Amino acid sequence: MKNPLLELIYEKINRSHNRTCWNSNIRHHNYDLSKFLTTQHIGENGKTSPENVPTTPKQNTGSNIPDVPSGSVLRDAHEHASTLVKIFGDKFDFSSIQFQLMSPWIHFEGSNGNTIHRHSKGITLGYLFDTMYLGFSQNCFVLHDKRKFCTNDNYELKFYINGEKVPDIRDYEIFDNNRILISYGSETPEEIDEQLAELESQELFD
Repeated sequence: MKNPLLELIYEKINRSHNRTCWNSNIRHHNYDLSKFLTTQHIGENGKTSPENVPTTPKQNTGSNIPDVPSGSVLRDAHEHASTLVKIFGDKFDFSSIQFQLMSPWIHFEGSNGNTIHRHSKGITLGYLFDTMYLGFSQNCFVLHDKRKFCTNDNYELKFYINGEKVPDIRDYEIFDNNRILISYGSETPEEIDEQLAELESQELFD
């Protein structure tokens, strides 16, 4: 049986404009943990406790990809959206290898951490984050090591689609040129506008 993940990897390798960076991604297996956030755990009760960055984060090998929606067909769509995740004003970086090409259905690729690629209809942002072992609900964003950034009396987890605030994005299906902002903290309206402007300035890559 053909492995859709491997097929997509081979397809990307054969694209000349991506060959150099893609081969580099395939060859290297060491995680760059310096790109993980080192902020403290912020629980729903508002209390903080220092936690260390994990030394061995999980990697999706392709055999444990979450189940896709029934009836989904690989490559029956090709949509691109730009995303920005800010936690206490710091950008979460998806360009590291542990977040790249974790599923053939929807992913980041080519060492770019801004552009989401969706290759099938009906695949949501929730599925994307599941493949990267990053969980989020309406109120919490959860990292590999189970640190949680949850809405509480002091901080709020906020979602914006194309500049409009929405209550949740797990079930959202991206389309071309969508702009997705996830922001956690106690930002002022002016600071949110700055984050939205940064998101808008990000270039989309196909």
